[in-house]
Amino acid sequence: MKWSVGLLILLHIAVSRTSHGVAPRFTPIGETQDGLVSYAPLAIAGDGSVVAGDRVDITAMTGFAETTSFYWTEREGALPLGELPGRSNYSSATGVSYDGSTIVGTAISDQGYQAFRWTPELGMHVLPDIPSESTFSSAYNVSGNGEFITGWARIGDDAYHFRWSEPEGLRPLASPMGGVDPASAAGISHSGEVVAGYGRTTRSRTEAYRWTPETGTVAIGDLPGGTIYSIPEAVSADGSTVVGYSSSDVGLDAFRWTAVTGMQSLGFLPGPFRSMFPYDVSGDGNTVVGFANGDEEEAFWWTTDSGMTSVRSVLESAGLSEQIEGWDIRRATAISDDGLTVAGTGHNPDGDFQGWIAVIPEPAAALCPPAVCFLLRRRRGCGSSRCTP
Repeated sequence: MKWSVGLLILLHIAVSRTSHGVAPRFTPIGETQDGLVSYAPLAIAGDGSVVAGDRVDITAMTGFAETTSFYWTEREGALPLGELPGRSNYSSATGVSYDGSTIVGTAISDQGYQAFRWTPELGMHVLPDIPSESTFSSAYNVSGNGEFITGWARIGDDAYHFRWSEPEGLRPLASPMGGVDPASAAGISHSGEVVAGYGRTTRSRTEAYRWTPETGTVAIGDLPGGTIYSIPEAVSADGSTVVGYSSSDVGLDAFRWTAVTGMQSLGFLPGPFRSMFPYDVSGDGNTVVGFANGDEEEAFWWTTDSGMTSVRSVLESAGLSEQIEGWDIRRATAISDDGLTVAGTGHNPDGDFQGWIAVIPEPAAALCPPAVCFLLRRRRGCGSSRCTP
């Protein structure tokens, strides 16, 4: 017997709307001020407590857009991260540690574009060990433990992507397959011992790689068909899983890579979509979020259990239909380590671009009806006590 993705998600989520005393909720981020201001979450703390990203302010008089970084918590709402000395009309936050105590990104200072680190104690400051002669640097992400930061720097004619920590400073990472062109080092595990990025090989191929201190950069390939092209976006907290997108015989396709399975397609969301772009992955690598692109955009949610569906379907199955009524859920950009808190962007009922964050409580074994547990077991082969009526 075959079960639809929507039914499986409904069975898996709807029975647990108030587990551990936490109700599902959908919360818009920031105030749009009649469409002149928008908040775009780009990263989330592993524990789901802090979201960081870009605040875009369109001045009504000139139409000039000013982008500055922000962080959000449920208690404080959206607050600015501050600025570097000098010009202050641009900053972007792209990485958050597990507990939200460290945020990284890129900002303009009197030295130009600079990688920054933010902590509650120190505020926003240029990443230590960035040479003063650097004409451009950028911090992409931070490990869950807050100790390692990935990024990119240009010094004169030389450029490289790096991993940074207090003890070792900037550590350049080589491109895969002997490549020499600098590219990206975007994803990093909780411990900082696994990094994913991409580089151009000596044959002008753009390939995703996985780096560890022991192996160095190792290319992880691409999907069958199309040109050789793969870009990673995130690494699971345990370092076992890399997600991103790749050229394939059906277009730009989302992939999930593990050492056991290799690179595999996540498939396409049903609808008028030609490309799939994952943004983030849960800590265990079993849930991936992103967006489908084509004649329109739609946020997607993929799990190893249920496959591909829309974020809207997941939120509706969690009992959030009223809260998201009138919303166009365009992109899911970040997910917590436990896979229960997701953030993204869309258009609110007024048609304004706005960020959002949603919480979907964990299923509770005590609330699991026998029939539901039986169906889930049939689907997943579950033999754990959590699925035992």
